[in-house]
Amino acid sequence: SAWRWWRGDEETFTGYEIPLSYKIKQFFNTLPRELPRREFIHRWGLRNTRLIASSLYVREKLEKAELISDIPVVYPCVDLPQEIPEHKNNQSSITYMGHLWQGRGVLDLVSAFSRVAKTHPQINLKIAQSNIHELTEHYFENLVEKFQLRSRVQRIGVVKDVNRELIFPSVAIALPYRDTPSIKLLEAMACGKPIVTTKLKWVQEIINDEENGFLADVGDVHGIASKLEKLIENYDLAVTVGQNARKTISELCACEHNCRDILNILTEAKYSSVKLEGK
Repeated sequence: SAWRWWRGDEETFTGYEIPLSYKIKQFFNTLPRELPRREFIHRWGLRNTRLIASSLYVREKLEKAELISDIPVVYPCVDLPQEIPEHKNNQSSITYMGHLWQGRGVLDLVSAFSRVAKTHPQINLKIAQSNIHELTEHYFENLVEKFQLRSRVQRIGVVKDVNRELIFPSVAIALPYRDTPSIKLLEAMACGKPIVTTKLKWVQEIINDEENGFLADVGDVHGIASKLEKLIENYDLAVTVGQNARKTISELCACEHNCRDILNILTEAKYSSVKLEGK
């Protein structure tokens, strides 16, 4: 529904207090953008354009809304690095990449890491933030202090080479989403790294638990910690899962054949339009 957008933060921050001043600020900041975008622009676009869905999940949602049918699915294109360093047994960082925002589950990750840190003193948490959500940062810093993780959590900004600076040196990439999964998950899998993420939206189309990634329930801090500990403690499993992850991306998201699929769909749509105009 177009009117549910303003409640998104309430669901995202379950278990955390949201100040009234924040709610009011968010409402007036997003109203001018979200209402016309969701109520008018999206609906016009859905009814007046040809669509390619990025997942079966997206296609199902559109078809359930009876907005459009017979939508082809092409997963997002992801580059596969040609050279993949060996997954080493002494790697010491669990890495998070993206918005410092509880919608991406970053607070859940800090809480889960506090459990991992107790039994694995060699492991650190690296937070590579592209931008910062003010309320999330407030609770993030509180959790770091509460669990005494200041020396174990490293915050960094945007890097020049994501693969070499963040993904390759990590024992795992942790992306415990709460709202919407991002393409960062696919990019990390393409690098042959084991992923710990959540059972959300289209993720289970891509990942089978402990085969090509690790899955926990949304918001399940204990489950996230357990998955992280399992791959830290089982080197062979981590290597196998990482290799399977890369294979999955090569089959579903490789740019060369996905671009070809899109071109075929566009060519077919153009041919169909010409036939209709001819009639």
